[in-house]
Amino acid sequence: MEVGISRVIVETDSTNLLSAIQTAKFDQASGGVIFREIRELLSLHFVAMQFSFVPRSCNRCAHKLAQAGFVRDPDHPIVWFDLLPSFVRIWLDRDIAGPEVPE
Repeated sequence: MEVGISRVIVETDSTNLLSAIQTAKFDQASGGVIFREIRELLSLHFVAMQFSFVPRSCNRCAHKLAQAGFVRDPDHPIVWFDLLPSFVRIWLDRDIAGPEVPE
């Protein structure tokens, strides 16, 4: 939203997360406050949203990025506006090549 993006597509390999973000079904769960806040932020800052379930095997790059986020150096950027880092390009190339390409 800070760079003017108004349309987003959210893909996840978790059907529970999809349900928690799209409905109030999980609002009373321990993470309910977070789910409500996500819905509020999405509705306030984005014009169009699309949510979809994508099996992890179909998007290994997103899974790898999520794993990298847990151990990333806080002094490095989390958003890239120029060229993607080489490790991300490698993961994307592997996804494009298909599931039979080894890690």
